[in-house]
Amino acid sequence: MGIDVLRGLAVRSRQNLSGYANVTVQRDGDGATFDPGPRSGMLINAGVTHPLPLGLDRLSEGGRLVLPLTARTTAALGVGFVTKIVRQGACFPPRL
Repeated sequence: MGIDVLRGLAVRSRQNLSGYANVTVQRDGDGATFDPGPRSGMLINAGVTHPLPLGLDRLSEGGRLVLPLTARTTAALGVGFVTKIVRQGACFPPRL
């Protein structure tokens, strides 16, 4: 499943990936508010400062989330790295 904030890119992705039965481009929109439902794996391409709670909550047992984490070091420069998170049991704190 794919989602993109740019409508044109989402439309183009939907067209380009239409030949793959296991791939869908859901819609264009803000991935930060999109509920993907239960997933065994997620790949985030946009740099973020932290994984979003909704994405973590939707990972099934053993599910993997791969995302680039970014941080600003100066007003004009940032650093980042790609990380993989694997859900193992009830490892996330409860939401209050």
